[in-house]
Amino acid sequence: MKQHAFTAPTGARFSKHLGTRYGSNTETANVIWYTDAHEKLYLKNLHMYSIYYHVTNQNQNLQGWIWKGYMEPISNSSSSSTSGKTRIDNAHQSLNDRVQDVLSLFLGTKYSKSASEYIDTDPEAVVQNPDPRTTAQKQSSISIMHSTTLDNNVPAIQQLKANKITFKQYVANDLKKQSINPENYSGYTIGISCSDELGDYSVLLYK
Repeated sequence: MKQHAFTAPTGARFSKHLGTRYGSNTETANVIWYTDAHEKLYLKNLHMYSIYYHVTNQNQNLQGWIWKGYMEPISNSSSSSTSGKTRIDNAHQSLNDRVQDVLSLFLGTKYSKSASEYIDTDPEAVVQNPDPRTTAQKQSSISIMHSTTLDNNVPAIQQLKANKITFKQYVANDLKKQSINPENYSGYTIGISCSDELGDYSVLLYK
């Protein structure tokens, strides 16, 4: 896994499999964390999967697992080329526009704001965003997730970050790679979440 630098000013840091809570991230808000591993964990209380990163500080005297939603990437600003007719600017596309791009691929689905907010639920929050699904719907739900740091070195991510393909094209290609045909989910309710990390998206489908 390629190393990335983040800060995590909120939330908490845990041991592997979330067995021990090391402390609040507010105590290490200014620490720059470096990722070296990831885990996709099933959160029983939320009935869904989420991604946690293993991080260390520069001196490697601090370490732990932090939920992806707490991590804020540190990036260098870069200027875009002025050549060409229409420039793609994936890095500055709004999160709402990214959500709309994903939604446009799942034709015939019913967008749910409450389901989308549920996907964004902080797994450690005392008050969770309510789960809009019934018990039966939870059992048959389909969760699709992709995080760029899982395969940041592959051509698709490089093309996305180099503005050679649009975010919508990236998601369409990624779904095809996972053998997922979005046209098969017409009539489903859909929740969508996109993060500040370019290429990171989650989809929840249920009927």
